[in-house]
Parts: sequence; C-alpha cells; structure tokens
Amino acid sequence: MDHLNKTQLVLLAILVSFVSSISTGIVMIKLTENSPQPITQTINRVIEKTIERVAPEKSTSIVTKIVKEEELIVSAIEKNSGNVVKIKTDVDLEKNNPGTLLGYGFVFSGSDKLVVTDLNLVADKDIPYAIEFSNGTTVKAERVYGSESGVAVMKFSESAGDKIPEFNNSSLTSDKSVKVGQTVVGIADTVSTGLISGVIFEKDNPMATSTSSGEAEKTHISAIKTNITSIEETGWPLINLEGEVVGVAIWKDKARFVIPGSYIGKAISASKTIQATAKTQ
Repeated sequence: MDHLNKTQLVLLAILVSFVSSISTGIVMIKLTENSPQPITQTINRVIEKTIERVAPEKSTSIVTKIVKEEELIVSAIEKNSGNVVKIKTDVDLEKNNPGTLLGYGFVFSGSDKLVVTDLNLVADKDIPYAIEFSNGTTVKAERVYGSESGVAVMKFSESAGDKIPEFNNSSLTSDKSVKVGQTVVGIADTVSTGLISGVIFEKDNPMATSTSSGEAEKTHISAIKTNITSIEETGWPLINLEGEVVGVAIWKDKARFVIPGSYIGKAISASKTIQATAKTQ
C-alpha cells in the first residue's frame, strides 16, 4: 500500500467502511429473523415507542353536562301543568256560575278529549259535570268509565268559540320504574314535591314470576304512597322527574293513595272501547 497516494487511501477507507456496513446489516437481519420472540418484541416496542414520541398526539375533550334536580322538576312541571284541570259541578255556563270545585284531573289525550280523575269525585254518573282548563275556559263533561281501582275517565265537549288550550299527550311510567324514595311532583292549583314513601303490591299477582328461591317476585303495584300532603283534594297527577305520569291521586279506604299508571292505561283503553261501541249502535 506504499505506492498508493493519499487520495487513493481515503477512497479505499470509504469502500471498506461501506462493505462493512452492508455486511453488518445482513448479519443483523439474519439475527433478528432467527432471534427468540421476546427479543423481537422488544425491538418492535422500541420502534413503536419511538414513533409515538415523534408522531403528534391527537387531543380529545369530554364534555359532561350536570343537570340539577331543580331543573328536572321545573321541566316536568312545564310539561304537565297545562294538562291539569278542575272538576266541577253545579256550573251554569249561561249565567256564568262557576259552580263547585270537586277536585282535579288531567287531560290524558287532547285529541280524544279524555280526562283522568278520581272516581270518588264523579261517583254519580248522571250528575252534569264541567271541566275548567288552565286558561280559565269551562266546558261540559261526562263520566265515560269508572274502574274498580278508583280511576275514572271523563270526556269533555267542545262548542264553537271555546278557547281550548293545547295539551301535551300524557305518557305513563311503568310499574317497574316506581321506586321507594323516588322524587315525585303533585300538580293541582299548587305544586308540591315529595317522595314515594311506599308501594302496595296486588295480592295474587298474575304478573309475578318465580325466582331461583321459588318465591314470587313482586312486580305489579296496585297503589302508591307518597308524603305529599299539602294538596287536600284528589284527582291530580303524580309525575316523576322525566315528566311521566306515575299515577292519579284518589281517596281509598278513608286514605289517599296514588293509583299507578298501569291502571290508568287500562281505564283509557276501556273508555275508548265503550266509545267505539256506542258509535256503532
């Protein structure tokens, strides 16, 4: 190598370095292919972590909206207050006689003109009744159906010029959704909040199912107890924080109970059947 000049020596060094690099790469590939799995996984993890550090991270944000119980109560009242009506008797619309207040009820279906109330308020089917809406308009009404559970269904009539307000169709909650301790709202002339303090299950419940222990599971509620006492009359709806009707307040066995939505649904269905039959006769 004595006969090589300085430039040739530099080029030779570069060539040797290049060949060595290629040889080293080939050896590393062979070693990686033949290496145990843990070593390969470690190399891959190192590469992945390196990529994660280099690649920009995408930022994500989670927005949590906290709804206060007060807001739910206000919303439920707004949804149902316009449906609450006064049940009256001895009303003379021509002489503008306001009549006597018997209690309350609520419009279940505005299109069908059906009102749910306490059967005790309209026990005499032959007495002329009247219904006063939230806007002050008073119209004639009759009792269409009365059930053994204590739920009554009335139908109001509409004359030309009557200013009938718009109603929200009532939605009924299921018996399974009724829980002791649940916050509820009673709506009449005044509004009162309270709790479900107890439930009474129907005896010989036909909807009961057997549990693993062989005992009957109580699922069908016949009456609901609540600690709302500030509303003296009956017939008003009890609603939950979702705005659903839990039941209707009635007098039963010299005490006030709430008959659940399942019985209201049956009474409404029976009323519609009676009306449909009457039309065909």
